[in-house]
Amino acid sequence: MTAEQICQALKEHYQQNGEIMSQVEFMQKCTSYDYHELVNGIKLFDQYLDSISPITMIRGK
Repeated sequence: MTAEQICQALKEHYQQNGEIMSQVEFMQKCTSYDYHELVNGIKLFDQYLDSISPITMIRGK
């Protein structure tokens, strides 16, 4: 999986369930990735969460 695919899987779960995917679900869903892609995918998801955070919106980031 690429970083973008990992991020997309995390986003979809968050949007559908309103919560961040558990480690167990993540390991089941996001298989066959390399460490670099995993780290980058999680960073992209973190940026996504920052972009939708009410605190971030108030600060105008």
